[in-house]
Amino acid sequence: EVKTLIDPFEFETARMAWYETIIAPVNWKVVCEAFNEAYHASATHTNHLRSTGGTLGQVHGLHGGFYGAGGGGVVSTEYLEPSTGQWIKAKGLPETLWAIARWEYTRLLAMILDPGMAAHERLKAETPADTPPLEVLQKLHALHREELEKRGVAWPKGLTLEAIDRAGGDWHIFPNSIVLPTVDGALWYRIRPNRDDPDSCVFDIWCLGRYAPGQEPKVVRGESVGFEAFKGKNPFLEEDFENMEAVHEGMKSRGFSGARPNPRQEKQIVNFHRALHLFVDVEK
Repeated sequence: EVKTLIDPFEFETARMAWYETIIAPVNWKVVCEAFNEAYHASATHTNHLRSTGGTLGQVHGLHGGFYGAGGGGVVSTEYLEPSTGQWIKAKGLPETLWAIARWEYTRLLAMILDPGMAAHERLKAETPADTPPLEVLQKLHALHREELEKRGVAWPKGLTLEAIDRAGGDWHIFPNSIVLPTVDGALWYRIRPNRDDPDSCVFDIWCLGRYAPGQEPKVVRGESVGFEAFKGKNPFLEEDFENMEAVHEGMKSRGFSGARPNPRQEKQIVNFHRALHLFVDVEK
């Protein structure tokens, strides 16, 4: 069923925008869990955007994912304006979506690429703040298609607004792959044990984008040994890595009896643990 949900994005027509491999100093399951939930976002990613709201977990067999609660999950948003250093409260859904897009475009360097950012700039400029949410989403969908097609990029045939909504925002494909599907492409993670070292893993990060034939970027695979070596490459992901080693060490504590996931926002983490138990005898 996961395949059915993400098939409309036609990832087979996307191309690599950038590729980084990190030898991460934590167990592979720590990385999997960190990127398989959005519950951490309001505490971890606060330097340039402050949002309230939530996500809901979903489970499909061995796999799990999440989507925005209430049609996007964001109730209110404040964003930092770099030119003034002031925090600004977004007025209405068009400005909220624009602020989130700019955050991803400038700090994550993935998911929202040039066509998507151009579409969100137009949405903010052309759409009144009190426009009903469905009309805002329909307008953004049309603008995004225009921005891709003016660059010579074919729009995926089955990528309707309904298909995007059904797909959600993140999928953990058991055991070790995580994909965040977007109109512009995807952010994709693959996490593998580093040989027989339980305190290390190989973490591949792929940014996919859509390009006109012949316009695909030449990709050089980056490599970082440890999180310190990765610094300066991606401001957003660096925030994700800040507490990962502490989490890894904390799980070894004799006082740690097990995680207590949020039953609404981290259902997919519970499912990940359940699926692991099907394949690994933890009593041995």
